Amino acid sequence: MRRKRWEITIKIPPMARQDIDRFLEKLSKALYGETVIGSIEGDTIRLYVYGSKLAKARTVRLIRKLMHEYSSPKGQHSMRRYSIQLLNREAGTALAPELFVEILKLYGYTAEWNGSDAIMTSAPPDVVFELAKLLANAIKSLANVYATRSVKRVLTGLLAIDPSLTPQIAVRMVVEEGAAKYDDEGKLVPAADWREALKKLGHRLYGGAVRSGDG
Repeated sequence: MRRKRWEITIKIPPMARQDIDRFLEKLSKALYGETVIGSIEGDTIRLYVYGSKLAKARTVRLIRKLMHEYSSPKGQHSMRRYSIQLLNREAGTALAPELFVEILKLYGYTAEWNGSDAIMTSAPPDVVFELAKLLANAIKSLANVYATRSVKRVLTGLLAIDPSLTPQIAVRMVVEEGAAKYDDEGKLVPAADWREALKKLGHRLYGGAVRSGDG
């Protein structure tokens, strides 16, 4: 009888990308039963679990424990200052610093913006500049979405956190979550605080960035 094969997809946390070998070593120790790494493409790892549904569930639980370790706040790291002008130049467009800070927090870094001309964060430069480019791509892809500024912040954040999302999927997520709704003119308007909506949906995409399916 052919054994069941379960597929699990993991997005490598930004904090782990600076030492992939160490992350893979910890991941290997977290795997349960007969689990093999199928492929590593960019920031995505595809695993295959052979066996029962219980074996898959236990593997997912152990991996999520590892992911939580990498998403825990790194407050001990020194804070760096990044000017808004520098981030906008890196992105090639104007970015919302309050959104930038919220995403860095989702990544597990300390980040703050007090309305000045710069943000402060414990995130290293490669993570900060990568996020700037991801946000720029997200802004461009949402150009034709009819929504208020606060709703677009949530959508932009989701597309930056998970670039594999399409604008249509992101819109469906915020509507189904009750974070936004359509008004009489067909415009997406907020139905909840944008920060809370991004935090909830963002954790679903990143904080629990372990997806499983049948093989």
